[in-house]
Amino acid sequence: MTFEPGYRNSWQIHHAATGIGQVLICTAGSGCYQQEGSPAVSLRPGSVVVILAGIKHWHGERDS
Repeated sequence: MTFEPGYRNSWQIHHAATGIGQVLICTAGSGCYQQEGSPAVSLRPGSVVVILAGIKHWHGERDS
């Protein structure tokens, strides 16, 4: 995904029988990822986040 400045998606869950629900790879700029019940994590180029199936989360661009 590519995010416009200030974009943040809604809370979401990727459903799968088992395993990985989504993989985020930050290639440029900066962003954020947050899993429900945990603090937001900053994403920078080279950051990789593996989100297991069934985990409620959001992700988006970080405002400067």
